[in-house]
Amino acid sequence: MITKEDYLKAKNVVAEYERKLKQPAAISSVVIRDDVPDGYWYSHQKGNRFNIRHTHKSELRDIEGFGNCYGEDCWAVADGEFKGNVMLRQHCL
Repeated sequence: MITKEDYLKAKNVVAEYERKLKQPAAISSVVIRDDVPDGYWYSHQKGNRFNIRHTHKSELRDIEGFGNCYGEDCWAVADGEFKGNVMLRQHCL
């Protein structure tokens, strides 16, 4: 017999998998805007292009400064030296 807690955990895993399937797999790229305020890791990267991927709330939980953001508010760098670093979409073109 499966417990209610195990059922809910499994349901969340399935929901997360379905969300990933709906998102496009193609890597896009963005350019960092020139008006990014100081204090972000990418503040000195103004005008640089990064290949990005979508993020999820669960990825942002432990990242300082991004813990209260939702996945649709951010991009994650998909490759290169800064792979996995997160940036706010509002700071990108």
